[in-house]
Amino acid sequence: AAPWASLHVPSMAALWRWTAAVVSCSALCGFAVSQKLFDGRYTIMNAANGRRIVSSSRGFHATAHGPITEEHMWTVLAQDNESHSLVNVANGGRILAQGSSAWDKGFFAISQGPVYQDQKWQLIPQADGSFAISNVKSGRRIWALKEEVRAANFGAVSPETPVDEGHTWYFINQDKDEGARLRQELHAESRSKQLLAIELQERDRQIQQLSAQIVAHAAERAAQSNETDRLTAELELVRSELHVQE
Repeated sequence: AAPWASLHVPSMAALWRWTAAVVSCSALCGFAVSQKLFDGRYTIMNAANGRRIVSSSRGFHATAHGPITEEHMWTVLAQDNESHSLVNVANGGRILAQGSSAWDKGFFAISQGPVYQDQKWQLIPQADGSFAISNVKSGRRIWALKEEVRAANFGAVSPETPVDEGHTWYFINQDKDEGARLRQELHAESRSKQLLAIELQERDRQIQQLSAQIVAHAAERAAQSNETDRLTAELELVRSELHVQE
């Protein structure tokens, strides 16, 4: 028999599965990005729907609405093995994904304690300049759907979950990006106008209060004047009566 007769020849279906696995891996199994690239404050925005990751008093979530504040910004800190921790600028919360859960379970931000492996992330660059964000310990990837799709629309999926555009994120440097700078200036100007409007409202209130005091004082003076006139008239009447009696 020919020496190659015993070789196993894969079926076409198996070849297609292998090709799909290679394509999927090419999207997510690239080299982690160099740590030196991240030297500012970043918004982490979903490439598919524009939602930004937020840690605020409302909790840990993703939204495409509202102005950009420090609650929307993250520092990307270098960790071991080309990994990074994602730390919120406003409150120091670090994003983590525990290994035994899926979606929003075991996926949150914590500001206390050491940086464990489940708080470290591999940032894998994509062709469009975005990154897949994969947890070092669990392999879970951060994912966001459109907000109106369903209740569970932001979380970290298991490594076996098929890749789609909701898995990739843009890191936008708010300290260097010109658009971000303009947005911050616009926000600052808007805030300044709000403060000025509040100050004007307070001045108007004080003016109205002073005007009311002036009116009340004028009314009191008028009442006193009327009382003085009445007493003067009574005194003149008494004097007239005394003069008649004399």
